[in-house]
Amino acid sequence: DPYYRLEGEFCNQDDHCEGGLICRADDGDDDDDDDEPWRCTAPKKVGEDCVYADECEEGLYCVRRQAKENYKGMKCSSRRLKAGAWCYSSSECEGICNAWISECQ
Repeated sequence: DPYYRLEGEFCNQDDHCEGGLICRADDGDDDDDDDEPWRCTAPKKVGEDCVYADECEEGLYCVRRQAKENYKGMKCSSRRLKAGAWCYSSSECEGICNAWISECQ
């Protein structure tokens, strides 16, 4: 039987976290270096900051914040962005993200 790690415990991607927790880099920054420790943490809810969709609760997307939020980073969202919204990648959009103008089309 695998050992189930608790919230805040170090883990690697092969580990099993306690029910509902996910294993992810505990970095708090947006760079892609992988030298941060990985820990079991609760998945993020709608509106919480994220860098990747796998940090969010099942079925949520990680999308760019919009003008009224000053475009600060990304957030977990229950829906993809509509045409005209600001985006970083097509995974955030209902259609595609036009990288030239950073806009969903």
